[in-house]
Amino acid sequence: MKTFEGTVVFTSAGADTNARAIAGRIEAFLPTRPRTWLLGTLGSEGYFSMMKLASVMIGNSSSGIIEAPSFELPVVNIGDRQAGRLRAANVVDVDGDRTSIVGGIRR
Repeated sequence: MKTFEGTVVFTSAGADTNARAIAGRIEAFLPTRPRTWLLGTLGSEGYFSMMKLASVMIGNSSSGIIEAPSFELPVVNIGDRQAGRLRAANVVDVDGDRTSIVGGIRR
């Protein structure tokens, strides 16, 4: 994320296996980059408002597969957590390494 300009907004990880580890890495990253935020629960209205304003969604959330197409929001889907789900043309699947993620964002 340090490679790209603009505002970066992280939303809290769900109750997944690695949620605490992910939260720790995000919290460590926040002070290293200006205009970077970690937001807790936004509620549906707040979350959909963020999606409407976003330039890209990056992560492995089903929201990128299910809701993001309604907003024509490009999605960089990391890893295989959403394997087997139908995808709209706005979704780019990438591996979890930095090179793959950056390449997906640049598409």
